[in-house]
Amino acid sequence: MKPYHVWPSLKDIVVDVKSGRRSARSQVELALELASKEKLDSGTSPTFISLHADYALALADALDAKISRGEECGDLCGIPFAVKDNIDWSGLTTTAASPKAYSRKAEKTASVLQGLIDRGAIPIGKTNMNEWAVGLTGENAHFGNVPNPHLPGCLSGGSSSGSARAVAMGIVPMALGSDTGGSIRMPAAWCGLVGLR
Repeated sequence: MKPYHVWPSLKDIVVDVKSGRRSARSQVELALELASKEKLDSGTSPTFISLHADYALALADALDAKISRGEECGDLCGIPFAVKDNIDWSGLTTTAASPKAYSRKAEKTASVLQGLIDRGAIPIGKTNMNEWAVGLTGENAHFGNVPNPHLPGCLSGGSSSGSARAVAMGIVPMALGSDTGGSIRMPAAWCGLVGLR
C-alpha cells in the first residue's frame, strides 16, 4: 500500500514553516485530513484512538503568530506528530488501549510530550497500541488490530503499532512511542521505518 503522503524531512518542514513558505496550520490541517482517511466501516481508525483537532490547530495558530512577530518558535516548529495512548496529555483521556480497565483523564502532560510541544512540534492525536503496552504484534481487542501498511493481512508490530503505522502511512512525519523491550524498534522494523529508543 502506498503512503497517503510523502512528507519532506523534519528539517525541511521546520525551515519552510519558519520562512513562511508553509504555515504550521497548513501542516496540521494536512495531517488531520490524512488521519481522517483511516476511518473504517465501523467508524473507528486502525491507527488513531482519538484525534484532537481543536487543540492541534490552536497550537499551530499560536506558532504562526509567533513567526509573524519574528519570534523564535523552536527547532521542531510546525511538525505534526502522533502520540502513543499510554502517554499522558493534560485534560485528555489516556487509555493505554484498555478503556475498560484503565481509562482516566490526565492531570498533566508527560515530560516527553511536553518537551516536544515546547520545541514547536504539534500533537494531533493518540494512537492505537497493544493493550497496556504489552505485546509485540499490534493486536487490540478494544480498538481493533493495527494492520501492516505494506503487507495486507499482516500486523504492524507492537506495542507502539499505531505510532509506527501513522508514520509509515504518511499521516504524520514523526510519532511518539514507548519502548522497554522492543516496543518502538519492532513496529518500526515491521513497518519499514527508523525507530529511536
